[in-house]
Amino acid sequence: MNFSVEKLTSIEECDAMTALVNKLTEKLSVAESVDRLASERMAERASQRQLDLLKVTAELESIDAQLGVVSDPQTRKELTYDKMVRQAKKYGLESKDDQGGVNALLLKEVEIASIAGEQELYGDLLAAIATHKASL
Repeated sequence: MNFSVEKLTSIEECDAMTALVNKLTEKLSVAESVDRLASERMAERASQRQLDLLKVTAELESIDAQLGVVSDPQTRKELTYDKMVRQAKKYGLESKDDQGGVNALLLKEVEIASIAGEQELYGDLLAAIATHKASL
């Protein structure tokens, strides 16, 4: 990309601009680190939710199988209650997965890629400033 570094008319202006770009680059580095950490945590939580969802689904299947053979009214009532609890838990896990699952993880990865692109642009700008400063 072509930068308008020729508008910098003195070494002091070049130094000031270099300092500003360096500060922005540092902020981007921190943001990238935070986003990477958040991305890793999101991936871990998504994996745990998937395991929990598999467990709850298996429990529901087991309860359904038991309901098919149990004739005692009290036991059926207890199993029906257990089933409702597991269904609520399954719904909660599915809702959390929709909110913080793969979609959120992909959006976080896009943010990280965007930061990397911005850092590259800042690197190019610093190189252009250095070249222009050398010509002054």
